[in-house]
Amino acid sequence: MTALATVLRALARLFVDDGSLAAAIAAVIALAAGVAALAPGQPIFAGLVLLGGCLAVLLGNVVTAAWRGGEKLIVTLRRVGKGAGPCGSAKR
Repeated sequence: MTALATVLRALARLFVDDGSLAAAIAAVIALAAGVAALAPGQPIFAGLVLLGGCLAVLLGNVVTAAWRGGEKLIVTLRRVGKGAGPCGSAKR
């Protein structure tokens, strides 16, 4: 359970620590709303903008987090995989 909690906390930090993620998602939603207003008979376009935009924002955020501090996540995952606790000490 500790390993799962450690991984979930690390993943949550990717989204909570970066306020620009929320702003970018809001911009994508606004863009999709604009597309929906311009093409009311074709909701698929707004859906594609929403899906593609959210995926692009998420990918950009993950890549940025990897460059900034993703090494910590990789080290944590390696320790968890080797049976070490979240602080690096081996479980007994």
